[in-house]
Amino acid sequence: SSPEIAAAFIRGARSQGCEVIDIGVVGTDMMYYFVASHGLDGGAIITASHNPKEWNGVKMVRRGALALSDDAGIKEIREALTTGRFEEDPGDLGPPVRTEAVSDAYAQHCLSFIDPSRVPRLKVVLDTGNGMGAIGAQAILPRLPLQLVKMYFDLDGTFPNHPPDPLEEANRREIMERVKQEQADLGIAW
Repeated sequence: SSPEIAAAFIRGARSQGCEVIDIGVVGTDMMYYFVASHGLDGGAIITASHNPKEWNGVKMVRRGALALSDDAGIKEIREALTTGRFEEDPGDLGPPVRTEAVSDAYAQHCLSFIDPSRVPRLKVVLDTGNGMGAIGAQAILPRLPLQLVKMYFDLDGTFPNHPPDPLEEANRREIMERVKQEQADLGIAW
């Protein structure tokens, strides 16, 4: 449902006069980075976040990539929606949508916190659980002296292999076995 929700959100934001920059399919952390680094008034990402996949929705931030909450914006949005303020479809109005890539700048930003030359050569098993962690991992980790063993990097919101929650032991079993099998130095699960 993400493409449909994203299209509707973009249409609604434009109809209210917002300039929209579409950064494509990215992880939430990448959206936060983009909003903060570009000094934008806010940002939104279509995501179920850590909820079950059936609960897809919109996560929004204001200037500085600060999360909206009941005390900071969500209450006003709820009131506008429940009072019918946005019932009428305004049509295709507003500024045109711009698209921009974020992966390279995001990776450079993340790597600016370390000295990549000090990262040892490691064999690392990565399990993104078919989730969005693959986007950020693919932007950052190949820039380091790591031998990467990828598990479940294909984005699939049905999560066919296991739920993307490494806090649940059952979701870590396979990566734990793979680390042993590959004689890897480290395993990372998202």
